[in-house]
Amino acid sequence: MTPGVKNEVVIRGRGKPGAVEVEAAMGDWIRVQAPRSLISVPAELDLGTGEWEAISLALEIAPRYLVMDDREPVEFARSLGISVLTTPSLLVMAKRAGLIDTVKGRMDGLRETGFWLQERIYREILRDCGEADIR
Repeated sequence: MTPGVKNEVVIRGRGKPGAVEVEAAMGDWIRVQAPRSLISVPAELDLGTGEWEAISLALEIAPRYLVMDDREPVEFARSLGISVLTTPSLLVMAKRAGLIDTVKGRMDGLRETGFWLQERIYREILRDCGEADIR
């Protein structure tokens, strides 16, 4: 993760879901790495510092995937040839790999904490996972 992402998730995100878990994983399987330089971004694109750093770093180190969720930064990263995974796609992958039983409960939990996901996409994901009828 980049310093900007760490600031957003761990420092400014203190008290929010996941902040403690991310902080605990730092130094274990999460490390902080700053990009050598920041890429130029179109002025009309509203990127946060963490997203800007993450896309810049991804272009430098060419990871298999970059994990991010906000639509505009995801589309921008993909336009640069970066493979992006979103949180819902990670949940689907985890279910298919047998690591979790259901996606719905986890997505509902995310939505309850403020994670925004279009209703149409939410229903598509549940349908694709065979969970459309779970209440």
